[in-house]
Amino acid sequence: MSTKLEKLLGLLSDNVWHNMEEITRTLEIPSENFQQIIKFLTEADMIQYNSANKPNKT
Repeated sequence: MSTKLEKLLGLLSDNVWHNMEEITRTLEIPSENFQQIIKFLTEADMIQYNSANKPNKT
């Protein structure tokens, strides 16, 4: 069984843009929690975040 972190890293490792709905569904977490994660990862320069259409990629 994969942890949520492993699921997130696996999803983002394909270098394809993913929208928040897809990621929160895969991780089985509320979008509010994921928004906090996105903020942290963006500030740490670990991912790129496009707020216009909300996709994410590494």
